[in-house]
Amino acid sequence: MAKTKVLKKTHPISELDARMKPEVLAKAKKMAEEESLNIRLAILREKYGKKQSEISKFTQTAVSKLENRKNIRISTWYY
Repeated sequence: MAKTKVLKKTHPISELDARMKPEVLAKAKKMAEEESLNIRLAILREKYGKKQSEISKFTQTAVSKLENRKNIRISTWYY
């Protein structure tokens, strides 16, 4: 006898947001935004076919740290 797949009910994100405490929601959104920025930095560099070591004004180690950093500020990119 084959097992049937049970689908779980899904909820719109707005409904899930409404269930969370405001301070927890704010922290989660901030963490998601920071992680998104880290991912975008690596994707942008890769899109242009650049290796970490090919980014001018930065060492490969510095680029790696920036891409993997938990808390990054745009001002970090200005020299």
